[in-house]
Amino acid sequence: MRNLKLLFLVICLHLSFIISAYGEIYKCIESDGTLKFQDYPCENQERQKSDFFHPSPKNKIEETKPGKAQINLKNVGISPFKAYYYTENDGKNPGKGNDGTIKDIVSKLRFTESVKRPSINLNFSFHGIDSYNFYGVWKGTMTVLNERQSVKAHFDVSKGDVALYVNDDLVDKWRDDSKIVRFTLNKGDNKIRIELHNHWHTTSFNVSFTDYQKLDKSAAVELFKDIDFNSTKIVYLGAYEASANTAGNNYNEILVTLPGSSAPIFIFLNSYRAVNWVFNNPHNAKITGVVLRGRSPGSTVAMTSPAPVYELPANRNAYKSSYDIRAFTGKNADYAFTEYGLSNIIIPEFFQAKANDLPPKNGSISASDSAAPGRTDPYPVNSFVESLVVQQQNNTVTQTQVVKEPALDGTFIKGNWKGYFEVLKPIDKTFTISHQGLRAELIIDGRSVWRGKNSREKVYQHKFKPGRHEVMFVAYPEVESRAAKLNVSITDTAKDLKYDELAAYLKGIGDFDSIYCGVQKSQSPDQTVDIILKDSKKPVVLFLTSYRRATWDFKSCNTDKLAAVVTSAKNAAVSIKNLPQNIPIYHFFKLANTTRFIPVRGKRLNIKDTFKQAALQILALTGKLPAGFSGADQTDTIEAPETILDREKYRYIGFADVSPDYNIFIEHPKKIDIVFNPVATKYVDPNRTREYMPGRKIQPEVQRKSWAEPLGATKDIPTGAFKAFYFDIFNPGQPKFIGIVEDASVNSSGKIKNNSTGSAIVYQYGIIPENFGAFWIGNVVLEKDKEMEINMDSGNSATRVLIDDKEVKGRRISLKKGRHKVEIEHVNDWHTYDFNFSLTEPQALLAYEELKERLEDILPGYQMSITLSGSRQLSCPVFLYQ
Repeated sequence: MRNLKLLFLVICLHLSFIISAYGEIYKCIESDGTLKFQDYPCENQERQKSDFFHPSPKNKIEETKPGKAQINLKNVGISPFKAYYYTENDGKNPGKGNDGTIKDIVSKLRFTESVKRPSINLNFSFHGIDSYNFYGVWKGTMTVLNERQSVKAHFDVSKGDVALYVNDDLVDKWRDDSKIVRFTLNKGDNKIRIELHNHWHTTSFNVSFTDYQKLDKSAAVELFKDIDFNSTKIVYLGAYEASANTAGNNYNEILVTLPGSSAPIFIFLNSYRAVNWVFNNPHNAKITGVVLRGRSPGSTVAMTSPAPVYELPANRNAYKSSYDIRAFTGKNADYAFTEYGLSNIIIPEFFQAKANDLPPKNGSISASDSAAPGRTDPYPVNSFVESLVVQQQNNTVTQTQVVKEPALDGTFIKGNWKGYFEVLKPIDKTFTISHQGLRAELIIDGRSVWRGKNSREKVYQHKFKPGRHEVMFVAYPEVESRAAKLNVSITDTAKDLKYDELAAYLKGIGDFDSIYCGVQKSQSPDQTVDIILKDSKKPVVLFLTSYRRATWDFKSCNTDKLAAVVTSAKNAAVSIKNLPQNIPIYHFFKLANTTRFIPVRGKRLNIKDTFKQAALQILALTGKLPAGFSGADQTDTIEAPETILDREKYRYIGFADVSPDYNIFIEHPKKIDIVFNPVATKYVDPNRTREYMPGRKIQPEVQRKSWAEPLGATKDIPTGAFKAFYFDIFNPGQPKFIGIVEDASVNSSGKIKNNSTGSAIVYQYGIIPENFGAFWIGNVVLEKDKEMEINMDSGNSATRVLIDDKEVKGRRISLKKGRHKVEIEHVNDWHTYDFNFSLTEPQALLAYEELKERLEDILPGYQMSITLSGSRQLSCPVFLYQ
């Protein structure tokens, strides 16, 4: 009997350091002093500190206790492994290197540590070891308590040579492949040694000795019939691999923190590489099961609460899609999150009831800030219940209120916002999220769609189908006890259209007026611009443009006459708030953005981002010029319209009689083409009206009207001189100078001064050179038929000459005897302006010898000695004097 007690004591001491295949074996002392062994933690017993990268969770963690759904190696204990990390200089050729047999390569030990299993995941240098030259050795002991035991080792290998030794005997050796190795252990202690010679720029390696129950799809469906998934919360987590970018996380581990839940939780875990999933369950939520799926063998699960673990074959979408779990559960996940590399994740609190399981209120839309009558859930529609956990003195307090959108500013412990969105028709919504000093997550219908940390601003767009949708935000401080900020703006997203698509929509509205509103940016902290629409007799289509991101808010707007909204932003997203759902919103990226009816300074070569361009765009889209204009550089409120655009206003900018069929989207005009009343010149294919493509047919040239009519210059035309008009091309209806001049010429000489706003340099006429335009009209009288020549010194500009109402294409023209009307249209394109025009008889070009003879006739006794380069001719008179 004494010998039996001694043997029992020896066995107990031996078991004190043995760890089972699914968790450590704990030696516990009962209250009566009895010694007890179990494979889950003793009550009030702290676990030995681990090498996890994350802070130690409040709960004690062990590998899952065996359940009915798995085969457990109860007779095998596994000790911690001693890891030895070496560097070996075997080159950096991918897939090539030492397999342990090259004696000339010397390995140098860099670091040792005790680890739970042979596992390593490296993206960067590790203890001074480059991944290409990493050589790892793991040594441990597996103890068999009874008879010989068959064991499976799951190896997940990327690129490298691997060897497995049992009791110093080589069991298997291979390279660049994941595999499962079966071997047999003798009763007692068995020495295990595993070696890895890595040959890649990263190191991905994991070994486990698990034996979870394996199920195919049909077996899983049959087994899971006993689980009431309608009363169970389903979590889906997917990752390609465990992230190695977090300091200390080099062991393929992902920490998952579960929320409190009155309903049991069923968990699907999916990964491409083997992952060691570690669960923290601080609220002791009931776990009814865990499913492992992956392309590589050997993922493991560690949790505090015993639960069955199953292995299913990998799905074809790898880790990215959670939708195929419906085949097993009959519904989508209550929370789903996927990410390429994951290190830890906190599962947010669940909705108390699935939105699509709840009856809608009479099938209508409720915009109230509280739960609808008769509803069983506490969440509002189109707003949120905010639950903010804060520290007040020494107490943790949860503050709850209903808010329109998530926001916070200050210190907090945790933030949670839950609500429903109800939509009648498919719609896109934009979530603009500004946050600083915190980590935030957006969950829609149980799926994590966006995560971010410590970022100034992010924009996420989501497509909603008709119906009711769960929307939840969660936030955690990046640093405890440090102030953080969060602002979320939720707006409708406009559909981006091509011009012909938008034109079809707008022309289908019928008779309406267009109003153009342009801002540089909002001066409001949340980038909102409030719209106030003035009374109108006709329906109105608003064209809203901004240079920076703006949120157009219709909360103070009477929208009774509003037929549609067209938005555009040059450098950022644009969005709409508080607009009735029956009013369509369209986005048109190419709409010109300007804040001025007449710009201070135009651009060289084109009219980009001026109201002239915007007016012609709206003309092409609607068939009419805008009826109103509003503009501001910075504002938080804008009235539409601030300016009524009547014929007189359009006369100022030269568009009083613009051709209604003019389409700027296919014309691509130069500045000279749009000074006054542009007309259509390009052929438009009626079967294809998208943007102009090179190679389309061009109509026979349209006879252009000159600028004389809009400038009022058709009468009292001088002879032998010119009537001159100098103007800003964006305000040609109000010339700066009108008068009779001897010739058609102008230059930027004179005193330089600033314009009225002080923002640009002007010369004698007070016109910014880049905006300078001129028109000359006069008569010339010829006594006989003549060949005439046009000469111009124009610099960087565009000029068009008309004689007798016809445009002259070349330099020479044949004119009959009599009176001829000459018109010159000129647009400058430089920061100075210099222009000269002459209409004269052609000057003969003289060769060198002919020029010499003529000069000798003029100046007798003159001796000319000129050396000319090559055969170049002189084209003007030259007089040389001795």
